[in-house]
Amino acid sequence: MAGDQTPHLPEDAFLAQFLGAMALEFAMRQGLIDQWASGTPLPKTQSAMVLRAMLASSGVIDDAGLTPAFRAVLDQRREVLVEKLRFLRLAAKDVVNGLDHLLTDLPSFMGQSETFALFRYDQAKTTSPEHIAATRPWVTYVTALSRAEAPVLAPLLPLAGARWLLEIGGNTGVMARAALDLHPDLQAVICDLPAVCAIGEEMNDHPRLAFAPGDARAPDWPDVAGAQPDTVLFKSVLHDWPRKDAEAMIDRALAHLAPGGRLIICERGAFGQATLPFSMTANLVFAPFYRPPGDYAAAFAARGMANIAQVDTMLDMPFHIVSGCKS
Repeated sequence: MAGDQTPHLPEDAFLAQFLGAMALEFAMRQGLIDQWASGTPLPKTQSAMVLRAMLASSGVIDDAGLTPAFRAVLDQRREVLVEKLRFLRLAAKDVVNGLDHLLTDLPSFMGQSETFALFRYDQAKTTSPEHIAATRPWVTYVTALSRAEAPVLAPLLPLAGARWLLEIGGNTGVMARAALDLHPDLQAVICDLPAVCAIGEEMNDHPRLAFAPGDARAPDWPDVAGAQPDTVLFKSVLHDWPRKDAEAMIDRALAHLAPGGRLIICERGAFGQATLPFSMTANLVFAPFYRPPGDYAAAFAARGMANIAQVDTMLDMPFHIVSGCKS
């Protein structure tokens, strides 16, 4: 076990309180935060006074304007902040309207949820303009999360000596690019649904990163440039699927790995924090699907894998990196 337990996501400090976060989402969407940043004051209306009070409650503003801490987040992590706020608004509506079902009737919750309606994997199976348009909103959100997470998680991935990384469900390749920057002898291929790969290709400027459209649930994973990968990575993927499907993907990964190759699973842990700020609402809607890292370690052991190891760190939630080698 390694990794400290200090949160590494500075934007979350401004999303911890419901009223402050919702006011910030409104103010960002309406351009009011940029107006403040430029030094232009808001009109002295009753509505503006209410908005200022809500933003002050979460540390976004003080009597002098934007606080230095918030201005730093705005300057350095705007994309992450905007995407988190957008998703929080969706998730908050789902929790308010459907908490009973979330806790007692998960299929009903998923059927009524705007959050789950966003992640339409069935709309990512081709590169038609319609499928790319339907896929882009959730790909953009996941890309923003990965940009926040990769600086912490990529250095913890056990990639020393690896030459070919196949990342399953790697979205636009943010995590893979971070790994490539840390390991100059590494090549990486992202396998994801066709519309996702098309969006990733639009953004790809890394000479050692390629995209291979495919479906991790199908047995015929795409060829990795004629080479057998020595490392397969699942990052924030397996929790999406029931245990049977997740273990089938683990089996496919082992089948594709070179002898002695390493399989890495990087996931949030089971939901159970002692404190739950409002920002955690974005993860609460997925709470039933997060698994303890021991579940993945047990799956590795059951398949005879060697050198099983676990590394833990803290972002918005505990993250666990479980790895093992193909025997």
